[in-house]
Amino acid sequence: LYRQAISLNDQHADAHRGLAGLLIETKRESFAFDLLNQWKARYPGSTEPLVELARVYQEYGDRRRATDLLADALRINPGDLRSLKAMGHLREVEGQTHLAIDNYSRALQVNPNQPDLLQRVAALQTQIAQRPVPAGMPGGQQPVRYGAAAPFLR
Repeated sequence: LYRQAISLNDQHADAHRGLAGLLIETKRESFAFDLLNQWKARYPGSTEPLVELARVYQEYGDRRRATDLLADALRINPGDLRSLKAMGHLREVEGQTHLAIDNYSRALQVNPNQPDLLQRVAALQTQIAQRPVPAGMPGGQQPVRYGAAAPFLR
């Protein structure tokens, strides 16, 4: 059925995602990677294949490749909601909390109606606030990330 859906609509993201997942579940990972890479090659201006490939690479422990694919997706469309959320999640998993918050915040700018993402950002901000102040920071002052003091510049 997935193949039939793809034959009817070669850009059908859910069908590609579902077929890739089925191939992985049935221990045919190389076919899943081939499927997604071919989809990516057919539609070089689409972010969907890049996000799906990144998801699979992340599941297989290649976070570096996943990050590169998501960065490519964000170069194609800086406001792509799935790419921003996926990059935020990847950054969070890697312990890059400030970058995760930045990606999640950009996703919220695209679509503010995401209560789960609002909760995630709040939890990460609380986590940052509870960290001890690094030695050498005068008066308990927290380091300021570039752009954080002037969000209107983004």
